[in-house]
This record gives sequence, C-alpha cells and structure tokens, in this order.
Amino acid sequence: MPQTHDPVTDKSTQLIHELYVAINEFDLPKLRSLLRPDFYREEFEGSTRATTNRGVEEFMRATEQARANWGEGGCTPQRLEVFDAKKILVDVHVRVKIKATGDWAEGPVIDGFAFREGLICEFHSFVDRERALAWAES
Repeated sequence: MPQTHDPVTDKSTQLIHELYVAINEFDLPKLRSLLRPDFYREEFEGSTRATTNRGVEEFMRATEQARANWGEGGCTPQRLEVFDAKKILVDVHVRVKIKATGDWAEGPVIDGFAFREGLICEFHSFVDRERALAWAES
C-alpha cells in the first residue's frame, strides 16, 4: 500500500524535487547529474504520444528539444506516493506555454520514478492512474 511522504524526507524524494527544478529551469547539467547512465524513460505508454528513451544521452537530447519549445511555465509536483521505497508516483500539474503558437498546454500527469544506487534509473509518465498504479506495484 502506498504511503504519502514529505518530499524532503529522503534521498529519492529529494532527487525528484531536484529533477523538476532542473526541468523547469532548463538546467540540463543538473538534470544529467540525477540520472544513471542506463536511465530509461517512457512517456504516455499506450497513447498516440508515446515515446521511449534508452540511456541518459538519448533522454538528454529529447529533453533539450522538448524543453526548448516552452516559452514559460513548468511542471509542478502536487503529491508523492512511495511504494516500498523503490518506486514513487508523483501527481504533477503541467502548464507550459508553447513558443511556436503561444498556446498553453495544461493538465494532470502521473510521473513514476524508480531508483538504483542513489540515482533515478526510470522515469515514466502516465495519463491513466490505473496504469501508473500497476507500474508502481509491479
């Protein structure tokens, strides 16, 4: 059963906090420092927007391209759920202004993180809570 934790009480939640700060501030060196070299990223599995990055270099390239499209805004963590201290789900509110159109992209996302040897080894994004819970409990 998941437990809600204060986001500054342990190393994993601190890494997550630092990750969102790095993404929102477009601080790619800081972001890289939080990730294992064999890092795995899966975004919106099962949707038409699904993407996968294998390895920190591939993820950094994809993040640089995606993040460069933001005019302003960011991703705001709302709530964390810890699963056996190995996986954490984060309810996130995304609100970013797209440079090319000036339109705002906004909505809820559930991000899932796994950790190994003090770094983030997996980062998944879900739009469906049931899929997120199934991943966290696996």
